[in-house]
Amino acid sequence: MWRRRGRIKHIAIGLGVLLPLLLTACGANLSEGGAGMARASLEAEMQRARAIGVAPAVVASFAAQEAHIDGERGWFGLTDAEAAARYHHLLALLVQGEADATASAENTANADLNTLYAAIQRSSQAGVPPRAFMMRWQTWQHDFSTASTPRDYQALDAQIRGDLELLDATTTAHDTLAEFAQTVASMRRAGLPVALEEAELQQAQQDFAQSATAADFERLNTILNAESVGLVTDQTQAIPYLGGALLDDLQSRIALAQNFGENVAPYEKSLAGDRAALAQARTLADYLNLKNTVDAQSKRLNVVLLRGQTRQDLTQLRELLAYCSQHKIMDYEYVGDTGLQGAEQDFAAARTAQDFQAVDGETTMLLTSLRAMIANLSDPTPADQPHSTDLELASSYGVTQGKVIVVSLREQTLRAYDNGHLVFWSYITSGRPELPSPPGFWHVIARQSPIVFTSSEPENSPLYYAPTLVHYALLFHDGGYYLHDAWWRIHFGPGSNLPHYDPQAFNGGSHGCVNLPLQQMAILYTWSSVGLPVIVY
Repeated sequence: MWRRRGRIKHIAIGLGVLLPLLLTACGANLSEGGAGMARASLEAEMQRARAIGVAPAVVASFAAQEAHIDGERGWFGLTDAEAAARYHHLLALLVQGEADATASAENTANADLNTLYAAIQRSSQAGVPPRAFMMRWQTWQHDFSTASTPRDYQALDAQIRGDLELLDATTTAHDTLAEFAQTVASMRRAGLPVALEEAELQQAQQDFAQSATAADFERLNTILNAESVGLVTDQTQAIPYLGGALLDDLQSRIALAQNFGENVAPYEKSLAGDRAALAQARTLADYLNLKNTVDAQSKRLNVVLLRGQTRQDLTQLRELLAYCSQHKIMDYEYVGDTGLQGAEQDFAAARTAQDFQAVDGETTMLLTSLRAMIANLSDPTPADQPHSTDLELASSYGVTQGKVIVVSLREQTLRAYDNGHLVFWSYITSGRPELPSPPGFWHVIARQSPIVFTSSEPENSPLYYAPTLVHYALLFHDGGYYLHDAWWRIHFGPGSNLPHYDPQAFNGGSHGCVNLPLQQMAILYTWSSVGLPVIVY
């Protein structure tokens, strides 16, 4: 089943809280000791609020209001029934406050979890090994699924933020180390003596491999920056060469942006000024000033380059889809929100280098999957045998080791591999043309058994379905995209995603999920775990 973006939250209020509220609403007699009982319930709930992590200031405000009611009770103040009603009102507000605090803490942790995932993807593209961070992300994803109180979510968020800090420090040190290595290589090509610098580089590489905390990486980054300054200081005679190489690199990046169709006139003007400054450079300070200027220009140019690269990749995706149309190749998963249209909308909204990098990653993933789909069309290998396209895709995503699930949309087939060996296969039914399954590289982010799916469509919609029990479900993409059993279907496999007659099911494909027969899904569910890669093409 498919559900649109969003999550369904279930907030349970204990009978000890709910029953007094119902009694009050029904006009129950609270005059005989009712205030004392209501106050005790409020006190117990405040204690619970403190225990689950509701902000002390919030709880303190309820305690102050309770004290105010206490002060108004007496012979000439509030009656027992009036005091009970006010205690119960406070109790209801406190329960709502607990729910609000839980939702707020959950949303914060969820947002930081998504930020961490995006940061891992970006750092991976920059060359930072992602495996350790991805494993930690999978742990936090699991912990998020089991958290239930503000304290749970706050503790988890502290861990996530720590990983974000560590990843940032790791990426910065990685970039500085790469820059230092590039400088040493440039000076070596210039014929300058760099034996000492090469020894320092080797030591820095060892320190990078052995670093484990953000402080370790920040310390290494400081050392590398100092060594870089010392390197240039000791080799001032290399200023013309290093400055020339710096400007040549900037010029090549400007030319690349121009090839992408971007306006580069302002950058060409700045480059002319940089070359004049290099001609006048005589000291290390002159070179460092020039380098800082060029670095700032390169940072601004980076947005232009990424925008141009993304636009070019989107053009390639359009051309490949035009090829599919010309050759009557079914490609609807790559056209709408799960394909080109979604990527174009993200591109239109992008503003920063990170935005464009994310869109380009999305577009490149679609290109990779679509090319694989086209290549696989001419593969005569039976559905129950390993396909070279599956393994090539797994290799391109760096998941040749361990378990991986591969879904072939045109074959309407799922194949599961372990260390490159096929261990399981099944025919499937994927999303119908109006609600396609998303192609790309994903991961299992939740396992649920059983689960009841409910439609996000109104009952008069042709896409509406009644609440449906599913025995086994693996969430692989946010927005409610699952691998799950479809016990109500008879037909699976080629063509089942398109309009057809099925006497006891929908006469077409799924609502975006990947459906399997019940027995097959039971096997896959047992075999799978959170974090397992899922490739859809």
